[in-house]
Amino acid sequence: MQGRSKALQQATYCKKSNPSASADSAGILRDQYRQVERKGEKMASKEKATRLEQERHWGEQLKKRLSLLTEKGLDGDRISRDAAVRKLRAKIRETGQRLKAVKEREQKAEERARVKAEKLAAPKIKKSGKKKEMEEKPAESKRQQKKKKKKEGQGKGAE
Repeated sequence: MQGRSKALQQATYCKKSNPSASADSAGILRDQYRQVERKGEKMASKEKATRLEQERHWGEQLKKRLSLLTEKGLDGDRISRDAAVRKLRAKIRETGQRLKAVKEREQKAEERARVKAEKLAAPKIKKSGKKKEMEEKPAESKRQQKKKKKKEGQGKGAE
């Protein structure tokens, strides 16, 4: 956060010092900050820990809202129709779906790592390729063989 505030401070300083070039310099500083910020890091929303924290947060908010509504004396039907409750439950569902996607991605990564390890552990089988066939074939090509036959045929006819 400190780096971000420093970049924004520089951007505001540029605006004050030179109002005509403020948009360009502020935009350049923001772009530089974004490049530094994203090097080698995942977006936080794609991490499992972040999503678990979000799910916990929405669960707490839902419990608070439900307790508030029950204190007011509303019945279960009215509570379930409450807009805030529906919104919080939707957030929890959405976060659950994202966690499921993260879990699937982790499983795929584990599967790829397992397959790669199996491939590295397996003995290599040498395939008979074109190189071996080329070595086994005679040195003469078909064209050379035809020429040879033609010369032999001409040599017999001349005798």
